[in-house]
Amino acid sequence: MEIKIKADASDTLRQLTGLTPHQFMIAWVTKVKQFVEQRAREKIGGDFGHRIASGSIQVDDSNPDRHTVYVGGENGYIAEHIHTGGTIKPRERKYLAIPIDRTVKGIYPREYAGDLVLIRKKEDGPRGRAYLAKPMKRKIKPLFVLKKSVTQRARPWWPEDWEVRAVTEDFIRENFT
Repeated sequence: MEIKIKADASDTLRQLTGLTPHQFMIAWVTKVKQFVEQRAREKIGGDFGHRIASGSIQVDDSNPDRHTVYVGGENGYIAEHIHTGGTIKPRERKYLAIPIDRTVKGIYPREYAGDLVLIRKKEDGPRGRAYLAKPMKRKIKPLFVLKKSVTQRARPWWPEDWEVRAVTEDFIRENFT
């Protein structure tokens, strides 16, 4: 998205011409970046929304007249995947381990501090669902379901162009009028 600014008020024009384009861009891109970080926290939510906001919203300021706010960094590909949705497949293992019990939410099976056993439901057949379960005294408690892939629905969080324009108008109103 490209934003062009047209100022008709003479005092606003004087304030704008007192800044170099680079100074203006730094101030403006900081405001937009803060807005995008806020959107990530609100729309993605939780600890992961905070991690995306604090580490994956990047700014490319290599060109003094053109700054870019984008998703990057360590979790950038995940942030983009949350926005667009799609299929998730395991990268290093054969199956994805999806937590189905609250006690294991947010951890990997290898991080679980107990023994896990692999079980399959007999009625599902040899290619049916598989689980990682915790053996108990008389029964077993499934903790993770194993899947070859899952499809995640899109949860758009990146702001629309009109929202960035509104933030830009607010920025100019707050700083140059």
